[in-house]
Amino acid sequence: MINKINKKTIAIIIIIGLIALLFTFFKSHTTKLSKDDAIEMDGYKISYNENPGEYQGQLRIPMRVENLKNIDNPINPDKTFKLIADGKEAEMESFSNDSKYVNGTSFSPRMTVSLDIVYKIKGNPKSYKLQIHDRKLLKDKVYEYDITSDISKVN
Repeated sequence: MINKINKKTIAIIIIIGLIALLFTFFKSHTTKLSKDDAIEMDGYKISYNENPGEYQGQLRIPMRVENLKNIDNPINPDKTFKLIADGKEAEMESFSNDSKYVNGTSFSPRMTVSLDIVYKIKGNPKSYKLQIHDRKLLKDKVYEYDITSDISKVN
């Protein structure tokens, strides 16, 4: 009887260990980027342009997005670009100066665009991180720019 209990206990411990290992293996990985770094994902080359500005509760972040494919390439800005202000996600108000593109748009073949992403800011945050999420089937890769020192505030 003790032998059966020991086998069950060992089996349960092994199963719990495998589940914990799977969660560790498939978690998101964050890569810190410098302001000069560009990333390539889903057929896009994305880079952060300096000098974001905050004015009347909005933060405008200039970006450069290049479609590397020879076909129209869809992108979902609301899921791809996230602004974290003091640990909380800010709401995206517009992408490329239009709110209709927030939930999805596409770029023409080999098109390069300089655009602004506008976020709604609440309060007076002390830190700002721009995250770009590369969504994969089992795990996401997150690229992160710390843009706190770049922001110019206008009252």
